[in-house]
Amino acid sequence: MSKKGFVNIILIVVVVAIIIAGGYFIMSKRQTPINQGQEPPALAQVSDWKKYTNEKYGFEISYPPSGEFYDGEQDRQKISALPHNIFYPCDPRDIVACLYFPSKSYTDTNLEGAAVAISVIKRFDTEAKCVGTVIPKKQIDNITFSETAGGIFKSSGHESKDWMYRTLHEQGCLEIILRINTTDLAYSTNTKISRVNESSVLALLNSVLSTFKFLH
Repeated sequence: MSKKGFVNIILIVVVVAIIIAGGYFIMSKRQTPINQGQEPPALAQVSDWKKYTNEKYGFEISYPPSGEFYDGEQDRQKISALPHNIFYPCDPRDIVACLYFPSKSYTDTNLEGAAVAISVIKRFDTEAKCVGTVIPKKQIDNITFSETAGGIFKSSGHESKDWMYRTLHEQGCLEIILRINTTDLAYSTNTKISRVNESSVLALLNSVLSTFKFLH
């Protein structure tokens, strides 16, 4: 065998080895476990979600089986007992329906809980009391809701973020709040938890909100 032929064989062997090594590296990267704590709870198709219907206040909403659902009248004590920091995930005072995602939904993160809370505030029985002069609007089931006071609240090492929508309905001011409660990592002594992907949590809550419908 000539020297040139021998060199060509060596080059072919080296190229094949590089290709095999590269393929192994890519496969190993694909098989690296994902931090499930940063991923949303496994969701079935929306068509497979459970549905809650409230005939008294005339609405329905669907929710994934990974959430904990509470009826405002039947489960008020359970709602009051939910873990809370600055605010309850669902305020027990005027609550009609509460969908709650506990901290275990996003393991190894600073999430304390997240919720979609539906309330009817009967004492706010006029447009002025319910929504005031709020300009931002949101369409939910082709009904105009006002994006009322929400925001970020911090206290004693905890943080709460709210997205609040209100509209004057048949029996009072119907309010829907999306709420995310977290631990402020700057005050946490638990070094094993990471910051939850709040965009992922909010996307989940908005998916639930998108199923809200009035019955009439």
